[in-house]
Amino acid sequence: MTEFINRRGSFNYTNFVKYISETLTAGQVIHPRCVRETRSFGNTDAIEKAEKSLRMAFDLHLGSANPDFKRKRSQHGGYEYLRL
Repeated sequence: MTEFINRRGSFNYTNFVKYISETLTAGQVIHPRCVRETRSFGNTDAIEKAEKSLRMAFDLHLGSANPDFKRKRSQHGGYEYLRL
């Protein structure tokens, strides 16, 4: 069991987003469409569920309440988060 798997066996997207955001340096960008990375940490959810959960976790943790990140429109659609 990893730090991203709950006791019930479900993937903890909030912990994953916190972990990923701590590894970024100023000027780097992260996208909520990083489903492939969650698989390497033990996520077994369907792609659609993982994408929706990641978007919600990114918005919750890195949204307007976090002064270290700025949300902006991505060229590829959706949003991306810039580390300030």
